[in-house]
Amino acid sequence: MKKIAAALLFVAMGVSAFACRCGDRPAILDATAKADAIFVGRVTKLSIAYRKFDDVDGYREVIECEFRVTVGLKGVEAKEEQKMVVTSSAGPACGYPFRIGDEYLVYARRHAQELETDICTRTRPRVIVDEKQDFSDISKIKADDALQTEVPLIREALERK
Repeated sequence: MKKIAAALLFVAMGVSAFACRCGDRPAILDATAKADAIFVGRVTKLSIAYRKFDDVDGYREVIECEFRVTVGLKGVEAKEEQKMVVTSSAGPACGYPFRIGDEYLVYARRHAQELETDICTRTRPRVIVDEKQDFSDISKIKADDALQTEVPLIREALERK
């Protein structure tokens, strides 16, 4: 019985050692300063790829996320520009779970000539709807649209620079 308990404890410690840990979500000012690119865009394509990283033996599986940019804020020049961002495919590495067709506010940093993001940045769906609302009257549903809430704050932070 003690061996089973010890084995379970070892497994639990191993799992938590590899779990993604982000801490608090960064403030808009900090996230804007640290990001090399910030934009709003719709995911048009997702594909699996492999990258060699200095801190990892062998190759790491990543997801290449292609976006059609609708609003460029930092490091992205033109509207409707295509941008590729890489995120880890493994949960313990904090990869962002993008979905084709959905629109996101993306904070990305440059790493090895590519833009990358993860769940520890301020990257989020463009529109967030609180699922605890009463959906019986569609006219009363409230949503947090990043274009109205977060994007003006990003622009303000960029002007301060």
